[in-house]
Amino acid sequence: KLHVIYGLVDLEAYEELTIYLDDILKPEKEFAHRLAILIKNPLLAGFLIGERQKFLEKKCQLLVEIFPEIPQGAVETKVLLNLYQYIHHLLLQKHLTQEVFMKIEYQENQLQTSWQLAEEMLTPTEQVTLQRVGYFQQLLHEVNGKIIFQQAQGVLEVTITNDYRKEQL
Repeated sequence: KLHVIYGLVDLEAYEELTIYLDDILKPEKEFAHRLAILIKNPLLAGFLIGERQKFLEKKCQLLVEIFPEIPQGAVETKVLLNLYQYIHHLLLQKHLTQEVFMKIEYQENQLQTSWQLAEEMLTPTEQVTLQRVGYFQQLLHEVNGKIIFQQAQGVLEVTITNDYRKEQL
């Protein structure tokens, strides 16, 4: 992409450069716009934008589904983001597939976040190790959370359920 950009600048083809840059940036703009509408917690929305970029650098799409709208939470957002970051860091150390699907659902003062991965992404030993890491357990405890691993038809689903109380205005 950089070669194309430099080439268009070198040729002084600024109109074509504008069109090319719009095509590249359009999916990111749409993603950021959707997050702004669906997530009322700016820290969480900003975090997901940054994480998506990290996955893209590894040639993997982090596909994020949010349902329904996620309110501004009274829970310590930083702890929740540390949980997500811990799992993402673990995944980013692996050979990633083309897509990782992440779903965040808000219901009755709880968030349920799940990742769908190729089952070989986390071995059973790594799953047990993750659950026993003190730092990870402390983060789960702070948000009254639990983690579940389920495998079916070559897909591993990692699900974290935690408290997420809507901020009272």
